[in-house]
Amino acid sequence: MENLFVMKKLEDTVKLLESSITDMMKTKEKATKLEAAGAKDKLPDMLHELSMMKEKLSEQISSLRFCVLELELPKVADFTGKIMDALERFDIHVPDYSKFFNAFQVLFNQFKDLQALDTQAAGRFMNHIKMGYYPTDIENVSLIKQSLVFPENSINILDPCCGCGLALQKVAEGMNVLTYGVELDEIRVEEARKRLYRIGKGSFFHSRISNEAFHLLFLNPPYRFNRWFRTAERPDRM
Repeated sequence: MENLFVMKKLEDTVKLLESSITDMMKTKEKATKLEAAGAKDKLPDMLHELSMMKEKLSEQISSLRFCVLELELPKVADFTGKIMDALERFDIHVPDYSKFFNAFQVLFNQFKDLQALDTQAAGRFMNHIKMGYYPTDIENVSLIKQSLVFPENSINILDPCCGCGLALQKVAEGMNVLTYGVELDEIRVEEARKRLYRIGKGSFFHSRISNEAFHLLFLNPPYRFNRWFRTAERPDRM
């Protein structure tokens, strides 16, 4: 039986978050006891440790939000985003952490029944994954684009699994680029034609491309999680 890779990622991230919160609470208790005992010389080290823990927690909650977005749970994603914003403003010097971390428990309650969530998500994903369609969330594409530096001269970029062309269109937005895509599904091909410079219908495995014709490859093939081998793999059929 297959399981969505994102569900495994979600489960692992929730466990990491729970562990990080527990560790942070314990460290705060130690810092409080040291302050009460008058050992103020040790407080800077404890505060630095708490600051590093907060940073780690922020990375983990960000990772969790990406999982939730992939699972198409917009309300949970919005709530996760609010926690991210609150965590950024959170002052590690406050005396009581419990009220703030109660919000995390509300979030974790959303993922108590992972098996039911897996079944629901699988149903939604199977409607998308047919013929290799596994769209990249536009918010994720925006984050990817922030890490790219485009030259002033024109370049060619290719998405060999372009779907409706939305992702590649977002990457190219405002840049001096020509966009090329390949897609299996006839309906999505017609949608992509409206957004990309050129689009080819069929499998990119059977495409002939000249050497160095493209300067950037944007690729998001479908992945699945094999629960027996604990590995991510790409389906043979695209």
